Amino acid sequence: MDKYKSLFRKIIEITVIFTCSLTPLFWLHGNQIVLGHDSGFRVNSLEYLKSLFYSWDSYHNFGADSSVLKGFLITQLPETIFMTLTKSTAMGQTLTFVFWFLVMSFSMYFSIRKLFPESKFWILRLATTLLYVYNFFILQAWFIVERAKFSAYAALPIVFVITYRALTKKIHPVMAGLYIGITIFFLNGGSLVPYFGGLIITTLITIIILTVIQSINDGLRSIIRTIIFIASSLFFTGFLNAYWLFPQVMDVIKSYNSTVSSLGGVNGVINWEQVVSKNSSVINLLRMQGVPDWYDSLFHPFSQAYLNNPGLIILSFVPIITIVLGASLYLRFRREAQRDQLMLVIFSVLLVGIVFAGGSHEPFGRIYIWFIKNVPGFSIFRSSIYKFGPMVWFSMAFLFGYMVNGLTFSFLKNDFFRRMVGVCAILYILAYHYPFFLGNFFDWNKPFTTRVVVPTYVTEMIDYIRQNVPSNSRILSLPTTDMTSGADGYSWGFWSSYSLVNSNINTTYITDGNPSGALTQSLIKALTDRNPNMFNVISSRLGISYFLWRDDILDTNKCLTANNFAYLKTSLESMPGVHIKKKSELWTLYALIETPRPPVEVISQIQLISDPSIVPIIFNQNNISNENIISADSSLQTTSKENLLSKFADKAAIKGRCILCDYGERHIYEDRAVFPYLNILPGSLFYQLINFKEQLQLRKFSNNPSVLFDIYSSLSFKRVTEINQLLDYGKKKERNRKLIVNNLQEYKKEITNLVDIIQKMSEVEQYKMNMVLSIYLDAQRQVLAESIRKSEFGPDKFIEILDYLNSINRKVAQQMPNIVNQQRYVFNVPDDGEYKIVSNQNIENIIDTATKSMLDSTKPIFFNRGIHILDIYISDSDQTNGITLLDQDSVVLNEYGEKEYSFPYYDDGQSYLLQFNYHIERGNNIVAIITGGTNNSCQSTQIISLEADEKWHKIRKNYTLNDRSQSIKVIFRSYDDSPARITVENLNSIPTNSPISVLLERDFSYLDRLDQPSITVQKIDPTLYSVRLENVSGPYMIKLNELFNNGWRVIPLEDIGEVGKAKDNIQKIITTIRLSTLKSNDQGHFLVDGYANGWLIQNTNAHTLIFMYEPQVMFYIGIMISMLGAGSVLCILVIHRIIKFYKL
Repeated sequence: MDKYKSLFRKIIEITVIFTCSLTPLFWLHGNQIVLGHDSGFRVNSLEYLKSLFYSWDSYHNFGADSSVLKGFLITQLPETIFMTLTKSTAMGQTLTFVFWFLVMSFSMYFSIRKLFPESKFWILRLATTLLYVYNFFILQAWFIVERAKFSAYAALPIVFVITYRALTKKIHPVMAGLYIGITIFFLNGGSLVPYFGGLIITTLITIIILTVIQSINDGLRSIIRTIIFIASSLFFTGFLNAYWLFPQVMDVIKSYNSTVSSLGGVNGVINWEQVVSKNSSVINLLRMQGVPDWYDSLFHPFSQAYLNNPGLIILSFVPIITIVLGASLYLRFRREAQRDQLMLVIFSVLLVGIVFAGGSHEPFGRIYIWFIKNVPGFSIFRSSIYKFGPMVWFSMAFLFGYMVNGLTFSFLKNDFFRRMVGVCAILYILAYHYPFFLGNFFDWNKPFTTRVVVPTYVTEMIDYIRQNVPSNSRILSLPTTDMTSGADGYSWGFWSSYSLVNSNINTTYITDGNPSGALTQSLIKALTDRNPNMFNVISSRLGISYFLWRDDILDTNKCLTANNFAYLKTSLESMPGVHIKKKSELWTLYALIETPRPPVEVISQIQLISDPSIVPIIFNQNNISNENIISADSSLQTTSKENLLSKFADKAAIKGRCILCDYGERHIYEDRAVFPYLNILPGSLFYQLINFKEQLQLRKFSNNPSVLFDIYSSLSFKRVTEINQLLDYGKKKERNRKLIVNNLQEYKKEITNLVDIIQKMSEVEQYKMNMVLSIYLDAQRQVLAESIRKSEFGPDKFIEILDYLNSINRKVAQQMPNIVNQQRYVFNVPDDGEYKIVSNQNIENIIDTATKSMLDSTKPIFFNRGIHILDIYISDSDQTNGITLLDQDSVVLNEYGEKEYSFPYYDDGQSYLLQFNYHIERGNNIVAIITGGTNNSCQSTQIISLEADEKWHKIRKNYTLNDRSQSIKVIFRSYDDSPARITVENLNSIPTNSPISVLLERDFSYLDRLDQPSITVQKIDPTLYSVRLENVSGPYMIKLNELFNNGWRVIPLEDIGEVGKAKDNIQKIITTIRLSTLKSNDQGHFLVDGYANGWLIQNTNAHTLIFMYEPQVMFYIGIMISMLGAGSVLCILVIHRIIKFYKL
């Protein structure tokens, strides 16, 4: 009878959890589907799943690496099955939602049941399970249905219980390791390792605590057991998951450092973490809150209620109060002492989870930052709350359920009241998390939402493209609204960093923010300028044959629409050869060339360049030539492959490096001109110790001029500060006078040392550092000049120093250009010869700084090999100088009044540095508002609170103009009920980006010519091409029209190539792996036309080239190991079952 009662209770519990897991049935209505943002859903999920078998995505922009996404073969399999079976995206998605709800729920339920199978723990099992899936951490993931996060989240309780049972001798450690391998195989987090941060730390905590506890009784045997468990877990996890681990490891080896650098280095990761962790306080985490989206978005659909409603705020403390109360009374309801170690582990997970999930937030922020700085690879766990939050929510859910269950069964003896408490706990969890039942969490920034109804004209156009446009064509998305972010937004609610069209067609679709954005912008410029020659050349070179115009676009700021780009549409329709291929209401498909560019081609004319950024400049010239542009290194001649290539170049172009032309770069150094407040001054007991440390630093870097310059610069600012603070210090004037005189002498020595250090640098660095020194001296002279007024022992010493500084500044000024009227460029000329000067703007004069002679830019100029420094003067019509609105003004503001200053409009997309000095004479609560003048409410605005401390302050802000701005306005506004007065000086704006680019271009058409053999191309799959070359008589250049990536290799074969003869996929995989071991005999891998791959091949016989994307080989090796692992694991499980069944 007890057996049936237990079964009945189990059925009831499972029914409750299953019923709650049907919550997603409330979310989608009618034709609504989840699409956009980072959801990763596709209308055609089956095609996407097939594409995941390859490590290269040919359809995304000019191609993209997808090798690290192999885990999604498992993670996105359920939705593919549901959508294929139901033949409905909406129904398939709903079933997918329910599936993942069930997976997360039952992973926790059965894990807890394994630890607490007794019937008296039913409240624990239900409360823990429901709180684990009904919380705001996981709700934040539901708005984009993060299947990868759900997968890792579901794996956590399973891996925890397996680990716990293995180390407490409930499971053999080898079998436990096997079970963990199987768990990670099915719940692989989409192969996104950072999502396993919480699982990894939780497992480590469990292993450490249990090993220590068990070793007290079992000694060395427990340690051996732990080692076996860890080894078997790593072995089986690696064995079964090799298909995604191998590509991941390869990617980390190749790109970890560059990825961290792209985030701003370690400091950039820390800065980002400080933003994300801003609200991850201990109290918020213990209330199971702290998710960043709640606090940073004014458009959050429900967070304001939880942040401001007193009732909901009180209810947020229920779990932690219950846990604290239960912990304080734990010994009263504890029945089994062996479970004490489980509670110790869970509490430890909670405490460590708070430290890690809190990230850089105080009071434990220093620990997390230390890990980022000192633990290799830890930077992948940035956005701490998302990576380690599962530790907190897992432990809080468990402890809440355990304490409710313990308190209930300890203090209530009546079964009815126990049931009522259990029901109330369940109702609390569901009612407190009521947004789960509303579905409004999809609406993240109206009108943008991830729950959309796709217009029929969109699906009609997508279907047309899939059926009628060749798969090897390229479509350019127009108009472009978010070139920087690459976001794709529409008035009907869709917004995503990944294009709507690209994710649902089988044709290359080029969008905003693509890796060759400079080239597509050159194409847009050709449209803007109505230049058909440039338009046709660039379109052909990029292989773009179609244009998709969308009249329903909406930019991220919800301001720009297609109407803002009507001129672009008119220009497109006027281009020769452009015609409408298909119109579907607000979407129009234009065709230019309906014969796609071949994926692989031989090129015979090349132009060498020293920098990829030159490509758009060359394309934007009106006299566009037919050369393919090959990017070499900065000098064009430092490696053998470039020397070889230069023998066949028709032209070469070298980009000049401008020295501190960018105002933004200058102001980096201006911002470093800081006078620190010092607590220890000359004459102090500890000053000699500080001086000793300074001398140690100087000796340590005595052979490094760049570092020495920084040290002496810092010391010079320190000396000036010491002088100023000693003058302010009224006591012991005579002693201070001597200290000040000594400091002035030390300061003069440091300036002299700075001048000497600059002379030891390269010629190019001398120019730059002289400009930096000039910036520093200007700041220091102002402070020293002010010191004369304070001095009570005569100005002689100060005047002597100022005269010295003026003499230094005069020498420096002679070597510096006047950057308002001219710019100084450095060219590294590879060979003697005549070069033509090319610029994207009109050059008025050129002066060679070495000979002081003027050069004629209209004719080729002879340059010797080596470094050349030229001063470039731009014509007034092209030079955009800064504007000063006022030198000084007294701004009087009435109560809640304001005063406005307006700068005239310059150029869209131009960035300006806006700056002014101010001094508040009277008043409080005053702000400066920097905004773009517009005809509507859409405008970018910066609000700056001004300091009312009677001191002078300097404001410096960058502002970028766009299509919504007609001017820049500065508004001084008072939020006080009394009049205010501000003195404002030097209110001006300066363009912050360098206005010109200058090249030296040389003609090499007299050199040897490249061969042009006949070519036959076979595309086997997106990662593999077989190319047959006939009639080969000499070296030739071959181009693969996919995005440049070092993973592409060329392998030569004498015959047609075994891979092209493969009869099935297994044979193709084996052949590809074997071919990957062959060496390549190409003469270098080059960037062609700013995006494509090129190789110089030296072969004079007919032959075959195999183009192979190397990460695909790692996937093939990994999947074969995983298949072998799956077979081995299956055999082990069968044998284990037989042994257990027959008790062998």
